[in-house]
Amino acid sequence: MSRRAWAVIGGAFAAIVIVVVIVLATGDDKGSDKTTTSTTVPSTTAATAPPAPSPPTTTTPLPEGFATPEDAIADYLQDKGYEYAGDCAGTDLDTDVGKWCSGSDGGMGSPRTYFIGPTFSEGAEQLTLTQGSDGKWRVTASEPTPPVGG
Repeated sequence: MSRRAWAVIGGAFAAIVIVVVIVLATGDDKGSDKTTTSTTVPSTTAATAPPAPSPPTTTTPLPEGFATPEDAIADYLQDKGYEYAGDCAGTDLDTDVGKWCSGSDGGMGSPRTYFIGPTFSEGAEQLTLTQGSDGKWRVTASEPTPPVGG
């Protein structure tokens, strides 16, 4: 066969494919209850990769909470190897030397800031305590206490 014959056959085939696609896309709706379906014609454009699967959702449980900010501070200090004497204003020179105590910045509500350190000395750390939706208190941040006067 000549090139021209192949070109005519190829053109006719392309026209038939186009008509078939149009008929399938529009369907025959002459009073019938047929549902139309669409057919995807292969494209010559580059295929796109399917979206990457999203990582599984995990729920991180809240760390143990405590009924009072002081209980949360006591636990924090115990984890660091220190014994907690309570509020610095109530410490006793005879019984609390070598322990750590805390003092609040006076804030109410949540979050609250406390300063902790060895009894009868300057504060060493500043803690932020937050009360969770469960009503329990947790230490949510710690940093060295800013220098006095600075």
